Amino acid sequence: MKRLLLCASVLLLAASLPAMAQEKDLQKGIAAYKNKSYAEAIPLLRNELAKSPDSKEANYYLGMALWNTGNSDSALVYLAKAYQRDPKNPEYTLSLGNLYLEKKMPTDAEQVFQAGLAVGKKGYKSRFYYGIGQAEIAADSLNAAIVDLMHAREADQKDPKIYIALGQAYSKQKVNSLAIENYRKAVELDSTRIDIHYELARLLYKSQQYNDALVEYKKIVQMDPKYRDSYYQIANLYYLGNRFSDAIENGEAAAKVDSTNVELTRLLTQLYYGTRNFTKAADAYGRLAAIDTLSAQEYANWGRSYEVLKQDSLAVIALEKAVEKDSTLDLHFEIGTLLYKQERYPEAVDHYQKKVQADSQSVPAYLNMGFSFIRMKKYPEAVKAFRKGVDLKPEDLQPHLWLAQSYALMDDIEQAKNEYLVVAKMDSTDAASRRYIGFYHLMKKEYPAAISYLQRSVALNSGDAQAHLWLAQAYLLNHQGDQALVEYRRVLQLDPNNQEAQKRVKILE
Repeated sequence: MKRLLLCASVLLLAASLPAMAQEKDLQKGIAAYKNKSYAEAIPLLRNELAKSPDSKEANYYLGMALWNTGNSDSALVYLAKAYQRDPKNPEYTLSLGNLYLEKKMPTDAEQVFQAGLAVGKKGYKSRFYYGIGQAEIAADSLNAAIVDLMHAREADQKDPKIYIALGQAYSKQKVNSLAIENYRKAVELDSTRIDIHYELARLLYKSQQYNDALVEYKKIVQMDPKYRDSYYQIANLYYLGNRFSDAIENGEAAAKVDSTNVELTRLLTQLYYGTRNFTKAADAYGRLAAIDTLSAQEYANWGRSYEVLKQDSLAVIALEKAVEKDSTLDLHFEIGTLLYKQERYPEAVDHYQKKVQADSQSVPAYLNMGFSFIRMKKYPEAVKAFRKGVDLKPEDLQPHLWLAQSYALMDDIEQAKNEYLVVAKMDSTDAASRRYIGFYHLMKKEYPAAISYLQRSVALNSGDAQAHLWLAQAYLLNHQGDQALVEYRRVLQLDPNNQEAQKRVKILE
């Protein structure tokens, strides 16, 4: 009898061992999952399912463990099994619905959440409505989403996620005022989430509520000093408010952590150029060109920055790039002048010609073209350029003056004299024109006329040694030796090494 009892006990013990081992795997797997030891939980829960494929708990926790390790496809299989075995379990319902949302399966997600709502588990109403609303947002059913999210809000007025979802829905509908209202409530309930502050700041900026947007961006920077985009946004808002020093300060702070940000670098170029900090502007345009394509106007501003810095070669390169990108930009005169300063006269002429092609009334372009031709000793071409200036503005002194000098350089004294007469008539204080007219009469042996013009010339410019010399010669040739001696001595005061004056003084003394 004892023997029979002993055998029965052994058999009973043997029968209970698999159940105990089975329960041990499940409990260990759940405990590992709850401790976030997913790699440990997964094999334990798989062992459990090998023995009990219909275990809803094993399916659920294995699905959750796989989801948390990034294997969402496999997770969906197990979570769906857990839900099928217990569709009234609200946690199973929520997890499966949220996974459907993550996998961009909004129709499936909505069906699951609607089923959960129908079960009516206490305390889950707001969460199911929230899930339905999220599914409807994903499906662009925005009006329906707003209705369901409002139901969620009625059930739980303290959940910031609901207000965020409402903000998203209204934002998609471009109803920014209501989106802002819900985001404000969300940050009121949870002020620690940078993403909510950022979305609120973005909408405030979009609605041109710049001061409020600035407040939110500053909060973001305080929460996370490395949140680089907020530095840019703060700088941009200061820029829009014409607070350029604050904009530069924040823009430079952002550049320290985000030196390759195109928008930020572009903003800094505008700030530096606008505040006439051309050294920094030139550098910033160079950095921008390295990371993005410059517009024609940006090349123009870059070139002008170099121009102010007297880096004329670099200025020309940038300005010519600007014209290449937009041939309508009025930069040819500017480029021509820079080239003239570098003594690159043929290139300067080319740009002046392009200027007058675009604006045939540009007297300064014709004048500068004439100056370039003079430097190239192409006097006939200079005459044509200055003549065009005279034709366009006959009342302007400068074209006449330079036309006269061009004729003089060609030794065309008759034409030169005629233009100098115009200059003298237009400007009663011009000494140079009277000197040349006096010289003309001297060459023509018209000594009294020469004396008259040269006297007026030296009266206007007593330091002109050449005019005094010609006046001395006119006096001498007009048999006025005493006056000639006075003028020769004046020449030696101004130019002690003048050999002609030295020789004449010795003779006349």
